[in-house]
Amino acid sequence: MATDLQVLKIDRSFDHIDVDGNGVITRDDLQGLGARLLVGFGASPAGAQGRRVADSFDDLWETLAAAVDLDRDGSITPDEYRTSVIASFIDGDRFEPVFRPAIEAVLALADTDGDGLIQPQELQLVHEAFGRSGQDTEHAFAALDHDADGALNRDELLYAVRDYYTSADPGAVGNLFFGRLSAA
Repeated sequence: MATDLQVLKIDRSFDHIDVDGNGVITRDDLQGLGARLLVGFGASPAGAQGRRVADSFDDLWETLAAAVDLDRDGSITPDEYRTSVIASFIDGDRFEPVFRPAIEAVLALADTDGDGLIQPQELQLVHEAFGRSGQDTEHAFAALDHDADGALNRDELLYAVRDYYTSADPGAVGNLFFGRLSAA
């Protein structure tokens, strides 16, 4: 059973994925999100990182559609998405196999210098692809950078994203991964 906070985050994540804003998620939305990321980071879709992002988003679509597209019409409604995310990630333990490959591909792309750390400007490019503002990035980065060293490691970010999609704790830092929840 999901809390109001979890439903808020799930609904907000639906909006992040619905790239064209038409009220449903399709394969084109996930491919569009991947393309936004590649353009933001200046990566070629034909390069290794570009293929990894594209393939992971395509795999994510296949997994989501199989589990979520209940009427098999090639699109996922907000209700289908919410029901499935609650069943899979909150009531079940399917977050890792479903989302982790895509998250890892995005973080590898975002780590432009390969040092294992994400800098504020790199997180900003990720946020832009997800339709978030510079203020959201500043707020998220400040909350996630526990040691105030100006960088986030991949493990911290993976944990924060997992918290965003699964945690019922109002104080969980991962709730702020995409910025303040009150600013949709």
